[in-house]
Amino acid sequence: DEIRVLLVDGDPRTVRHDDELFYLEAALRPGDREDSGTEVRTITTEELAGIDPKARAHGAPAIDLGDFDVVVLANVTALPADRVALLADWVRAGGGILIAPGDRVDAAAYDRTMLPILPQGLADPIDTTWGATPGERASRALHLVKWEADHPIFAPFAKDAPELADATFYKISLLGPTTNTTDRKVLARFTNGAAALVE
Repeated sequence: DEIRVLLVDGDPRTVRHDDELFYLEAALRPGDREDSGTEVRTITTEELAGIDPKARAHGAPAIDLGDFDVVVLANVTALPADRVALLADWVRAGGGILIAPGDRVDAAAYDRTMLPILPQGLADPIDTTWGATPGERASRALHLVKWEADHPIFAPFAKDAPELADATFYKISLLGPTTNTTDRKVLARFTNGAAALVE
């Protein structure tokens, strides 16, 4: 009846609308309604240490991944390999994970430890407005195109989804090259052809 979601806030802020999870929490629990269909728990990256049974023995608060259906890593710095291994095991057992990079994500660090839970490696981010004058900024923005409208993640949107098409992106994380495309699918692309959402 309810989807149990663990949100990991990689950039918590005291000003609520500046927080990394502000919009996601609002989308998952609009108006903080009890009938939203989601049960949400928010933790910091540091608290994620509690998923490690060894960390629990040393006083970290216990977090049982089995209590959740989905984990969202929102702008989370690269995790230690032992925590990634626990998440990877949980995903293989049926858990869902969404990784949303941001300014705290270092591509090289992610490639060192996070590959077991990524569809492919990360490359350095690009800023489409670098060197742009204020008047050029809007024309350099990227938009979403070619999304898989029949995929369940896009089910709440109309087929043409103007709310998706109108969203603007000025800085994006790129994915590194891969030849292993059998277990991954690009669900949406940016106007420059870069992958925006990969399953």
